Amino acid sequence: MVEETVLQLLAKRLIDADDGRQPIAPLSDEIKMSMHEAYAIQRLVSKERMGRGDEVVGHKIGLTSKAMQSMFNVMEPDFGPLWRSWQKPNGSTVSLIDFIAPRLEVEVALVLKYPLSGASVTAMDVALATEYLVGAYEIVDSRITDWKITIFDTVADGASGGCFVLGDLKRSPLDLEAGKISMSLKKNGEIVSTGAARAVQGHPFESVAWLARALGRFGEEMIPGEVVLSGAMAAAVPLEGGCSYEADLLGLGTLKLEVVA
Repeated sequence: MVEETVLQLLAKRLIDADDGRQPIAPLSDEIKMSMHEAYAIQRLVSKERMGRGDEVVGHKIGLTSKAMQSMFNVMEPDFGPLWRSWQKPNGSTVSLIDFIAPRLEVEVALVLKYPLSGASVTAMDVALATEYLVGAYEIVDSRITDWKITIFDTVADGASGGCFVLGDLKRSPLDLEAGKISMSLKKNGEIVSTGAARAVQGHPFESVAWLARALGRFGEEMIPGEVVLSGAMAAAVPLEGGCSYEADLLGLGTLKLEVVA
């Protein structure tokens, strides 16, 4: 078991890396930690952010595809918080200097109208608890040098979160079959990625149901108004300065993002 003082030290390293936009060596190179301890570090980082006045507005889910789980030798996804300071409107311009090694993902996001928690939450429960679906960009980033992460590093680092953008078109889960949503992502007009929502745990609602059950193990729940990023529909694309990104999502409209150096 890792001592609390060590967990606090590792959390501070992640905080300092984020503040200075200077990556650090993998935490897993220094100590052997459990998933429980990795999430403990994540919560310590969150406590610091909240102490500075930031606010959790939702959750993000990572490692939702079988390929990514195999890469990290894990059997389930991971999760981290979404911060109010991270949210940008559709069509925003972001700068590379605000990140360390950013990559772009296209996802289906849910906004909840009812709370979700507990070991028995199902995909149907998620559908009934969802106010609307919306397309989303997630800019993932890592405080770990060159993305040389293990599952423990990314969990401690808030599931490698960085920024998110929600689309403008809101759809009821009763009007749109979330499992059939697909997307294409263009960079400067050229397609660089395509994907489908079925890559996310088979269905985005399955991914969010997993999150509800996972949070329940920590005595936490998802609350009304919360944003949930269900997971990437395709591999993340490195962000490049001087580029325009446009994602078309079947049934969920278009996402736009400008990136400057």
